[in-house]
Amino acid sequence: MKQLLIKAINPLAIPLTKIILKRFYSGNLPITQLEHKQNVVVFAPHVDDETIGLGGTIKKYTDQQTKVHVVNVTDGGKSNRHVNNLSEIRKQELKLIQPILGISSLTFLDYPDGQVNQIKSSEDFIKVLEELKPDIVYTTSFIDAHTDHTATAHLLADALTKSQHQPQVVRQYEINCPVPPEFINCVIDITNENNTKLQAITYFKSQIIAFDGFILLSKLKSSIVSKKLSKVETFIESTVDEFIKQSDLLLSKNLVDFSQDFKQANRSSTLLIAVFKNLDKKREIYKQLQNLS
Repeated sequence: MKQLLIKAINPLAIPLTKIILKRFYSGNLPITQLEHKQNVVVFAPHVDDETIGLGGTIKKYTDQQTKVHVVNVTDGGKSNRHVNNLSEIRKQELKLIQPILGISSLTFLDYPDGQVNQIKSSEDFIKVLEELKPDIVYTTSFIDAHTDHTATAHLLADALTKSQHQPQVVRQYEINCPVPPEFINCVIDITNENNTKLQAITYFKSQIIAFDGFILLSKLKSSIVSKKLSKVETFIESTVDEFIKQSDLLLSKNLVDFSQDFKQANRSSTLLIAVFKNLDKKREIYKQLQNLS
């Protein structure tokens, strides 16, 4: 019934969504040029987060010979209860897209899916930082509808307070919870890499969620830059010190679980809800974080 309803409203919802969000994201931000780096680390709470959030950016890096290392945080065992041995299947899916995106290495921490917020030690994250010595680190956002995503960001922040290696910058990428455009400060043009990203997404056959909302959003957000582009990926870039301060502030205010506040942005038909649900609350939190800079 749910699928039939979504199919029925799509002819009206999608055109309206495109008009509203293209205007919502309209801006004149500059395009961020990817500098040549030796090592980039991507922390992905679940297999497919790295591809949905920054698959085009990963491909852009690897095409210029930068080594990209993906650290998969959870075992991903709870996303589809109808599939046996799901954790291993998801790992195999990630291994299949590794050569497509050019990923140098994969690390699996195997934390229980849905329970990253129960992990008290950032020791594994510290080990990754000190062994791989990334110039840039990418992670999911502090503000997200999935607690595994927010907890991953906080574990990274804790690790950065203790690690002997410090990256140059940290970039938070979007998955479940679109960032209000006024707080985006890093835009990567993935026009040439988008087809490869879409190819990689087709390998996640074990997943029952839709991906069309994520794909559409990367197109609509292209209006955030002054230059005419086809597809972009957007981030919040921070210094390590800023990133740690943001984590400290959110933890001190117990702003760590937004699962009831925001909606996942995976479906085109409900993308407007995902973008605008509790937008004022989202903006207020981001404003507090921005004021720490």
